[in-house]
Amino acid sequence: MSESVQSMKATASAVAEQVPSVLKAVRQRMRTLIAVQLVVAVGALGAAAWGFYSLQQYEKRKAELQQEIDAADSRLKGATDNLTAAQAELEEKAAEVGELEQRREDLAQEIDQQRQSLLFIENAVALIESEEYPAAVDALTKARDASPDSTTVLRLLSQAYAKTGEFGDAVETRQAAIEANREQNPDKVYASKSNPFALVDTADDIAWLAIYQCDAGDYSAAQRTFRDASGFVLEDLRKGERDLVEKIQEACADSPKPVAPQLALDHGASAPPPLNQTEERARERAEAYQIREIYMHVAAKADLAGAQALRQELEAAGYKVAGIDVIGGKKGYQRSVRYYYDEQKAQVAELSGLICGALGGGLASCEEAPMAEVPLVGLYKNLPRDRVEVWL
Repeated sequence: MSESVQSMKATASAVAEQVPSVLKAVRQRMRTLIAVQLVVAVGALGAAAWGFYSLQQYEKRKAELQQEIDAADSRLKGATDNLTAAQAELEEKAAEVGELEQRREDLAQEIDQQRQSLLFIENAVALIESEEYPAAVDALTKARDASPDSTTVLRLLSQAYAKTGEFGDAVETRQAAIEANREQNPDKVYASKSNPFALVDTADDIAWLAIYQCDAGDYSAAQRTFRDASGFVLEDLRKGERDLVEKIQEACADSPKPVAPQLALDHGASAPPPLNQTEERARERAEAYQIREIYMHVAAKADLAGAQALRQELEAAGYKVAGIDVIGGKKGYQRSVRYYYDEQKAQVAELSGLICGALGGGLASCEEAPMAEVPLVGLYKNLPRDRVEVWL
């Protein structure tokens, strides 16, 4: 029994001796575990802090990227708007270019028609001068086809028809000239007036229409022509167109009734003025048609130097040179002095001689290129009575 007790005491003593070391080991392991847990906790806290920081940086970068995206979207929208505006402007410009191109083509066609018409007119004038009236009618018919609204062509054609005895065609063509002149001067037409064309119709057109009507034997039509004529036309005929009045009187002499009683023609015409009054009127008329002004045309720029030299000679002789125009070489171009009134014919011959004596500066002499005298009487309206044109 005692041995058992002694053994138990020995065992207890041995256990008691081992307890401190065991406790020490336990405490050491606990400290290690706590240290590990602390490290883990600190790591977790650091990771959380880093994650929070990264999240903030992410949000910041996200906001920055969103701003960049918004700015890019704004720029894209602006660029799209600019592109749309540019496309609209481009389409508008393309439409304008198309319109300009069409206008250019129309002008080119119009210029070509006018050029062809001018060539036909020049040829017709030469044919009329040589009294080849049927050929002149053919040339002017072609000119009318090229420029159907040209009053110049229509007036010339009516004159050529009359020379061939085709008075009906002459009447019709002169009426067409009057209508074309009215259409080309809409700003002078007054719908409220009893005669809306009072400021449009010319004494020359009305007189020649009546002459052709009388030549055709249609005296009643001639009477209507003068009955419908404006006071301006009648006043011009009474005061300044004595030669036309005489032609009316001659053409309508066989009318059973006065054709133009407003002009004191035909039946009961007024007596001629005394001789001294006639001479005075002749002097006044000659003075009114005295050539004082010249407009020059040259075929090319190379001729300008010679034209300027001639200009000085003409101005030294007392003429005024209103201008020099370069028209370009044309088929049928003819060196000439062109005048519009019969009263200028004798003066034109004198002027031609002066020009031929003064030519130089590279311009061909009159022996090389003769100076023609071209009458265009009655073709152009409201031109100064003291002007002619010189074509070099």
